[in-house]
Amino acid sequence: MLPNAIIFDLDDTIISLKGTANETWKLICDDYAKTNNVVDSQTLYTTITDIRLAYWNDQNKNDKGRKNHKEARREIISSVFDKLKLPRKDSILIADSFSEKRLEALRFFPMAQETLKILKEKGIKLALITNGEAKVQRYKIEKFELEKYFDIILIETEVGYGKPDIRIYKTVMDYMDVKPNQIWSIGDNLIWDVQAPQELGIYSIWNDFEEIGLTEDINIVPDRIITRIYDIVE
Repeated sequence: MLPNAIIFDLDDTIISLKGTANETWKLICDDYAKTNNVVDSQTLYTTITDIRLAYWNDQNKNDKGRKNHKEARREIISSVFDKLKLPRKDSILIADSFSEKRLEALRFFPMAQETLKILKEKGIKLALITNGEAKVQRYKIEKFELEKYFDIILIETEVGYGKPDIRIYKTVMDYMDVKPNQIWSIGDNLIWDVQAPQELGIYSIWNDFEEIGLTEDINIVPDRIITRIYDIVE
């Protein structure tokens, strides 16, 4: 049985973000290595991957960086170029090139659009909650024409707070006039999309799109685990 309402995450739930990021970085590293005989593509890609993952896994840097992705990428790539002793002047060009090409490479997850259509046709109220910079997130929403599916869309930097602040989930429930037992939360982040809404009694589903499973050091228990959002209507 489907609920009266569902809260969806955006990145790596409806649209592919992580996968397109890896693809785009590989292309940029290949291009740089071919035109600048100072580093091989794999070394550059591996170093970028290590430093950017460390950056985004740092909670303080994540909080700051997701509100201005362009500047965050410049900071990350500057660190990469310093570590590899590459020309500092090229780092901004590389970072900004990624910012442009990454947005162009974004795509729906398989069957994500179809899932939203099915739920909308069934009369289920839909909410979209996404953290990050409003300009970038609005671009994605417009690019994939997502507004027609959702009754309410909340973006962290527009609202003034975001996940995992429980106010964001309460805002949705108040707007939709539903109780915690009448709404689901679906997303790829175990803290933001599962643990936080569970504190309010919301049935929370983890989108394990990478199919990595729960490791022993994780003490968060999703109410359900899926690998694509189409699983909820299949």
